[in-house]
Amino acid sequence: ANLATLPVTQSFISCDSFLHPDSMAFAKMTTAIAPARTNASRQRLQALTGQEASSSPTASVGTPLRALRERLDGTDVEECSWLGYLPVRYRENLQRKQASLNRVAAQRLLGSAFIDGSVSGRVWELSQDAVGCRIVQRALEDAESDVARREIALELHGHVWEALHCLHANHVVQKCVLTLCPEASQFIIDELGQGRVLYAAQHKYGCRIVQRVIECLPASQTSELVECLLQAVQNISRHAYGNYVIQH
Repeated sequence: ANLATLPVTQSFISCDSFLHPDSMAFAKMTTAIAPARTNASRQRLQALTGQEASSSPTASVGTPLRALRERLDGTDVEECSWLGYLPVRYRENLQRKQASLNRVAAQRLLGSAFIDGSVSGRVWELSQDAVGCRIVQRALEDAESDVARREIALELHGHVWEALHCLHANHVVQKCVLTLCPEASQFIIDELGQGRVLYAAQHKYGCRIVQRVIECLPASQTSELVECLLQAVQNISRHAYGNYVIQH
């Protein structure tokens, strides 16, 4: 309908010459169609919202930039897989925001105990929390001695199987394997024994713990677990999570 109203004659030799960006006809056509598209968009917006659509963008109209800002504001930096694609200044802003939120949440969780960094008596409780598990991991990293790390890990004895199923606590168990001396990590192997290792190797979170055990602990400790895994290597290697364990 828009094309029919254009003052276009039949002087065009071909469609190619008509649609060429340098042709006068092309300029007339785009000049006439652009306002029509804009008006049609306003009418659709008015029909959807029931409000009069203005000619200038308003805060009520969604834009790609606004959608991106809203998504960034609601982003958890720890779980953000696409963070590395953002410009450096956006990454830094998100990381500062996350660090600030973590400090506030940690103070609420630990109260006065947060001041001296103590997690004694609350290791398992904190390990099950999104912020608390990071506090425990930091305590394991910053502990002054192996004895201090053992005292923290002691509170996880008997909870490895539960931690294996927990989105947050599994990271604490992994950190124990990474920071404790091999002898102090034996309780993790013991609780993964008795046939449980096959299940753990194929669990979304448990496979991570099994990988850390195979990576970091000596063969003298892991030989029985590895032998158990090798007996079911065909099934585990075809599993969505188990294949990562077999690769290790």
